[in-house]
Formats: sequence, C-alpha cells, structure tokens
Amino acid sequence: MKDSGWTVARIAAFVGIPLLWLVERASYYAMRGVVRLYLSDAPGVGLGLPRAEAASVYGTWTLSMAGFVLLGGLVAFAMGPRIPLVAGFGLSAAGVALLGNGGAGALWPALLLVAAGQGLLRPSSYAVLAQEIGRGFDNLRVAACFALYVAIDIGAFVGGMTTGLRSTGPAKYQTVFSLSTLGFVGGLALSATLVLILAKHSPRTSPGGAAAPQAGVGGGRREGAQADLPLPQTGDMSRLNEALLRGGPGGEALARLADRDGPPAEPRNGALAAALVLLAVLPCLFAGTAFDTVMFDATDKLPGSAATTLFNLGTGIDISAALLGTILMLVIALTSRRTAPVLYGAAGGLLLMFVGCALLLAAGDPASLIVVTAAVVFVRLGDVTLVSIALGRFLGGPRARMAPLWAAGWHLAMMLVLPVSSASALTGAAGRTFLGAMVPVCLIAGVLVAVLAPRLERLFAPAER
Repeated sequence: MKDSGWTVARIAAFVGIPLLWLVERASYYAMRGVVRLYLSDAPGVGLGLPRAEAASVYGTWTLSMAGFVLLGGLVAFAMGPRIPLVAGFGLSAAGVALLGNGGAGALWPALLLVAAGQGLLRPSSYAVLAQEIGRGFDNLRVAACFALYVAIDIGAFVGGMTTGLRSTGPAKYQTVFSLSTLGFVGGLALSATLVLILAKHSPRTSPGGAAAPQAGVGGGRREGAQADLPLPQTGDMSRLNEALLRGGPGGEALARLADRDGPPAEPRNGALAAALVLLAVLPCLFAGTAFDTVMFDATDKLPGSAATTLFNLGTGIDISAALLGTILMLVIALTSRRTAPVLYGAAGGLLLMFVGCALLLAAGDPASLIVVTAAVVFVRLGDVTLVSIALGRFLGGPRARMAPLWAAGWHLAMMLVLPVSSASALTGAAGRTFLGAMVPVCLIAGVLVAVLAPRLERLFAPAER
C-alpha cells in the first residue's frame, strides 16, 4: 500500500505553516510600522531620539536580522526546526512587549529579542515545511508555497492597517504594540499546537526532525512505513528473498513491503538544483524592488491617489494569483503523483517580469496610467508565479537534515537583495538605469530556465536505490 501523501502530519504542515506566517506577518508589520515613529516621537509619547539617531537604530536593527537568521538556521540544524519555531514566536512576543513598556533603557534588549525571534522562526518554519512535505510530494509542497504567499501578503496588509490604530496622548503607540504582542502570543500557541501534532503523527520521531532508525537497527521503523507492519528484521531477509525468488507466499509479503518503502531516495544533485533555482530568482528580486521605486516615482506625477490605487491593485493581484496557484497545484497533487513540470511556470514568471519592467521604462514622462497599470499587473503576476514555484522546488532539493541551513540561505538572499537594489534606486534617474539593466537579465534568465527546465528537473530526480 503506497503512501497516499495525505497524512495528518502533511496536512498539519500544509495548513499550519501558512497560518503561522499570516499571524507572524500581521504582528511583525504592525510593530515595525510604528517603531521608527516611536523612537523619534517626543519623550513621554515616544523615546525622543533625534531623527538621525532613530534612523541609525532602525537600520542597524533591520540589518542585524540577517545575522540572526543565519544563527537561527544553525540552531535549527543542530536541534531540529520544531522547538526553534516555537521559541521564535516566544522571543518575538517578549521583545515587542518589552519595547512598548520598558522605556529607553530596554530599547536594545527589546529589539534584539525581536530580531532573535525572527531569526529562529523564519528558517525553522520553512524547514518544517521541507521535512514534512518532502520528496515525492513536490506538487503538494509547491501548493503549500503558493498558500504561503497568500498568507504573507494578507498578513502584511493586515499589519499595515493595524499601524493606523495609533491613538493620541501618552499611550499613542501602546495599542499597536499590544496587538502585535497578542499576535505573537497567538503564534506561540499555534506553533506549539503544530509541533505537538507533528510529534504525534509525523514519521519523524523527534521534534528535531531526525528520521526514525530503520527496523533491525535500534528497533525503530523506517520513515514512511506503516506502524502496524514493521519492516522485517535483518535475520528474516534471506528467507524472504528466497521466497520471492521461488514465488512463494513470502515473496508477496516482501513485494508489499517494497511497495511501501518510504519516500524516494535523495536527489542525485538536489543541492546543485536548489542553488540554481535560487540563482534564477535573484534577477526577479532585484528588478522587483527597483520597479517599485520607479513606479512610485512615476505615479507621483499622476493626478489623485494613483500610487495608493496601484499598490492596492498589486496586493489584490498577489493574493488572487497565489490563491489560484494554490488551487491549481492542489488539484494536480490530488490527481497525480507525478511531479508537474512547474519550472516552466518559473520561466514564465521571469518573462512576465521582463515584460512588466520594460513597459514601465517605456511609459514615458509623465507616465501613462494605463501603461503603468499594465506594468504592475505583469510584474505582480510574474513575482507570485516565480517565487512560489521556485521556493517549492528549492525546498525539495537539499537533504531533509540540511533543510534549516538552506532555508536560512533563502531568507538571507531575500533580505540582502533589498538594500542593494534599494540603494541603487534612490533617485529617479539611478532607479531607471538600474531597472533598465535588470530588464535583459530577466529575459535571459527566463529563456535559460525554460530551455534548461528538463535538465533541472532531472537534477531534482531521486537517485537509483
């Protein structure tokens, strides 16, 4: 009897990880949206720091998260991702609570607690997803990454809206800090519940995610085997093999066991394939951040609230496209165990980015609202498609044990690209120049991924047993 894929552990990871990210993003962006204002607001309301010092503190804190993500990946690698996931929400909740109530003396301890919590929960959550929806369930994992995109966008939107709940007077920021703290506490409870479910139902025997020992080597059972039918002990193998050769009843039993022999073997070159997929995503990230800067610069010259309208349009496209991708990949996962050739979709995402960025550059000055709107549609569709598919395939490449380190690498790439591209797009002219350089890069990357997609998929394919 083959593993159907729809185990309690996989369903819990599929639903639980996106839900955790929705709560985390809403809580994080609510807090982050008021931190800089809180630092520089008048004493008694905020901390009264000079604007330059407040900007320096905020920038240092933001950049420090890259180091904490790397450290969090190492911690999750050493002890498994489940406990660090729960601890990350706990540290984030404590940090926000301290920030809102501790005053100037508690500023850095509070900010570092939040950064440490983010550093733990980000790679750990992706590692849990990679380990619980592992090889052999690629379609389901890509569907989960589309769902993750939906959750992140909804959470970020809710968090941004929450910053508008600032009151007046001495408690101006306390409502936002309190809601953020409650959100992280809710994430703590949800993550603990998820870990308990996985501890009970996942074939991985420990919160650390280490695979169970094989039968006959420590008395455990192989990952993917059924609990009520353990693998035969080493001493029985020769008799079963002989029975199989003779076509006896024992041969049928061995055939049934072989049919359930757990997940596919490790990919031939999974780490190389994952690295190449991440490399293909980088042009999209550089182009996307430069696109936003140039787009808002162009809409400043348009009448009315064009910038706000286009921002809301982009968010709506993100959520709708990612939801559609989730449904499509779920249907594929339900109807076929064969891995869908989704890397062609990733190539399409890069080409959509190329078209959108080229349209924005051709929009003229002053820009045409119709052309800018079309550019936003193409870029948002391209970003959703590429990032969701790439993440789903990326997480299926490395060995399960290495998933926390690779997840940390993904987050570091996402975090470090932003300041590089933003620094290159500080002014309109520089932004357009940088975006212009990214247009042919997106085109070349898209064509290369489309041409090399079959070879990349072969790199992800499991090695022969």
